[in-house]
Amino acid sequence: MIRKILEFLEKKYGAYYTLEAAWMFGLTLVVFFSIIFLSFNLYHETVSEIKRIQPVQINAVKEFREINAVRDIAEAVTERN
Repeated sequence: MIRKILEFLEKKYGAYYTLEAAWMFGLTLVVFFSIIFLSFNLYHETVSEIKRIQPVQINAVKEFREINAVRDIAEAVTERN
């Protein structure tokens, strides 16, 4: 079977599938799947950390208005004196 593949490659492309290319292909697959595995691992750790700390949702517009209201009151009080 391998012999037929090599003969086909030699006739069609004038080259062989070398041992070096086989190693590089295998190494490339290992690196590729390692990156995918590490990405899933990082995602899982991130989701777990978010669930652990339970972040509070902030209403930015409401806080901005409250800060400006307090600032306006402070300015009004200081201008009277």
